[in-house]
Amino acid sequence: MTIEEIIEKANKGDIECMILLGDSISKNESIDTAKKFELALPWYEKAAEAGNTNGAYKSMFIHGMYGFAKINIGIWDKAADHFLKAFGYAKQVLSNPDLDVQVEYSSRQNQQVYCYQLAYCHYWMGNTKLAYN
Repeated sequence: MTIEEIIEKANKGDIECMILLGDSISKNESIDTAKKFELALPWYEKAAEAGNTNGAYKSMFIHGMYGFAKINIGIWDKAADHFLKAFGYAKQVLSNPDLDVQVEYSSRQNQQVYCYQLAYCHYWMGNTKLAYN
């Protein structure tokens, strides 16, 4: 299958092609790392929105990385947005009863980290009530 066919099928709602397209973008050595994730994320999110656990898992990690990047430059509100999305994707992954043990463990660990980081962001934004919840 050509890349054009993959894009066409992904645009028509083929979940496997969405994941394949996201993976091919994120592994493309000729694209800058930050740009790779920016281009791959929408495809993973579309797959996740269609109920795909793999898309949710990959979206979780990208939003987590974005959250940490925003914390490092002090953009607390954007970091909180990304950690909230990452937490939601982790929740979606964990709702799948057929998870591989490693994926389940990784998702639970990351969900806890995202929850903590979300509280940390709210604390630094002065939202102490949200931080303690």
